[in-house]
Amino acid sequence: MKRWFACFNELSVKPLCQTETDAEQRLRDFVSLLREIRGHTSVTKVRHADYMTSISLTDTMTMQDYCNAHINDPIAILLMSSFIHPQVDLDDDKSLQSYLDTTAAVNFPNGNSINGDGFNAAYCQNTFCVGFVSDPVWNDDFFNLTITSNGKSKVVTWACISSLQFYSSLQEHQHRRPAFEQWLQQLDPVELVSSNQDVENKPINIRDDHGKAELTAHAKLLCQNQYVEGVLTSLAFKPHAKNYIAKIYDDGTIDIVLRWEDEGFSMRVKTTGRNVLETREIAKILRIKFDR
Repeated sequence: MKRWFACFNELSVKPLCQTETDAEQRLRDFVSLLREIRGHTSVTKVRHADYMTSISLTDTMTMQDYCNAHINDPIAILLMSSFIHPQVDLDDDKSLQSYLDTTAAVNFPNGNSINGDGFNAAYCQNTFCVGFVSDPVWNDDFFNLTITSNGKSKVVTWACISSLQFYSSLQEHQHRRPAFEQWLQQLDPVELVSSNQDVENKPINIRDDHGKAELTAHAKLLCQNQYVEGVLTSLAFKPHAKNYIAKIYDDGTIDIVLRWEDEGFSMRVKTTGRNVLETREIAKILRIKFDR
């Protein structure tokens, strides 16, 4: 899924800056962050519920005031070209209805919980938030949200990128981008591809060993599934295994255990999964259909 916008975290506006100099530095840091985001993702726009006049920097200055006073400054130009409103695409009926029916409360480490409109919009449109580092809490990249919709609540983890350290090359920050990218992947609907092999042509390689008959019979069942390419090999017995799915690999293979057999006969299955997310989804399908 190609994301072209993030949502502005309005909770990061406060505390306000005390001086115009501090306000300008806040905007400089934010613009630097936007440039990094543009360079590393497909995001080029930031959605906000209102005009920039509603984003305060100090008690007397808004983001719009700054842009008006520095109309030819690169910072002002990038800000004016990046921000769009409203918070949700009005032509996207599904996201709009979800946004109207949902609230997103940010659960802070100190125990406080505050509704975040930007987080709500980001959640309903499967994107992330961006904001200011007005408080040390916004140096984190992920936040627990309580999502409430139609009377039901659940807790999810959602990303808000505010700190320039997110793109730092220092060792202590190098884990941040991979964690974020993995989180983004999990938001996208998994699109599985089917095998182009006929069922009878899918290979089944089982060692001539105890349990061959049981494994072969189950392998034939598995090969009827559209996401199974074949069985690569039988594996060591796992008599104490409690789960049908023993292990999932990045290359589309899955270790399966006939856990209802005392010996725990096991085999490695090749699927059409192109990454661990797709393979995990296929494993879930196989478990639901073939586990006992």
